[in-house]
Amino acid sequence: RIWCENTKGYDKIAVGTTLKELSERLCPSVSLSTGREIPVLAALVDNKLKSLDYKLFNPHNVCFIGYTHPDGRRTYIRSLCFVLQKVVREMFPDRIMIIDYSLPSGLYCELRSQDPDNDGLHVTFPVSDAQLDEIGSRMRDLIAADLPFGKTTMTLEECETVFGRNGQSEKVGLMKSLGRFNYNVYTLDGSCDTFYGPLAPSTGYLKTFDLTGFNDGFCLQYPM
Repeated sequence: RIWCENTKGYDKIAVGTTLKELSERLCPSVSLSTGREIPVLAALVDNKLKSLDYKLFNPHNVCFIGYTHPDGRRTYIRSLCFVLQKVVREMFPDRIMIIDYSLPSGLYCELRSQDPDNDGLHVTFPVSDAQLDEIGSRMRDLIAADLPFGKTTMTLEECETVFGRNGQSEKVGLMKSLGRFNYNVYTLDGSCDTFYGPLAPSTGYLKTFDLTGFNDGFCLQYPM
């Protein structure tokens, strides 16, 4: 028995029903004050943020959220970062992308060398306008393909192999320090990464973004 905050009513569901299945039946979109409808990106289950692939086995209080909710916005941004990372890794396999800090209009990113130089610093590679255009074009192709974001469980040894191959040595070091045996890893068309929160169901939800050159790197812009 589920209480849905969006419909202000109870609903009986089969054990193991996913949030996405429930959303499609009860609340496929979120209404704005202007009357516009926006997609559901995630849900709060008993006030805890869950991805739409979460399965329901007990009575819960469920609230479906879209981009206007702070957690919905963060879900959108995390998903967009994964798409960007996948494209950059394919275009520049010998470099790593750093999402360095927030700007008023988005996230500042740089491409750096995988290995430090003699001074222990990672060399930053400036990104040209032509390269930014290609990155943006490839991202839009992935979004138009509406590819699903998957989630799998990997052992620490498997994570060491995957993220070591990706040049993410600091992530491997962090995982080792946590002392866990298994980790939840998100996947996108063969690419893997970990995130501190759920992702959107698929790339098709991420239609609005832009890339703008900034200093030696660029800014990943998302809807305000």
